[in-house]
Amino acid sequence: AIALPCDIRDVDQVEAAVAKALGFFDNRIDVLVCNAGVAALDSIQDMRPHVMDAVIDTIVKGHMYVAKFVVPQMIGRRAGKIVNISSGVTGSGHAMLSHYVAAKHAMEGLTTAWAFELAEFSINVNCIAPATIKPGEGRGSGMVSGLAGEVDMTPDAAFEMFSAAGNMPGEKWRTEAQNITDAVLFLASDNADQITGTVLRVDAGQGAK
Repeated sequence: AIALPCDIRDVDQVEAAVAKALGFFDNRIDVLVCNAGVAALDSIQDMRPHVMDAVIDTIVKGHMYVAKFVVPQMIGRRAGKIVNISSGVTGSGHAMLSHYVAAKHAMEGLTTAWAFELAEFSINVNCIAPATIKPGEGRGSGMVSGLAGEVDMTPDAAFEMFSAAGNMPGEKWRTEAQNITDAVLFLASDNADQITGTVLRVDAGQGAK
């Protein structure tokens, strides 16, 4: 394994990081998971331009940069799996997060566009839309902690608030990081060879509400 710090908003840093990764893995990346993200609470009328830029540049443009440099070797091998990470908010919306909701909808749009463009090269492109992740479990929990700080709540309280607002009622519907990991591993496996251009909602029922 290799860890490469990178500002995904900087195309030159992305190009350098992907080059190092390809060098480490003998010029072969089989699976690309697009999961960088940032969020903040902003009303429409008080939206901060630098925050909007950070959200859009990270979630949308950043992943387009990564794909730009990873996809060519997949095309050359006529094989590969791309898994984009969207959000449960694309199925239900969420106040005070319009830049984040828009960016996550864009990830679903990229999924279908890339699926069509890369189909002739036998590359699968799919997307997972997760619910809010339980605090203390994975990157998504860090986002919850950050949003909690903006409204003077504990991470656990913020998680329960977001879950109650979006998820199905009942104690079962609390999404954990392992639920998302399992979905990614499925879409990256041979069992998903006939699945492409699809959004898999692991969102505790948000999209059905």
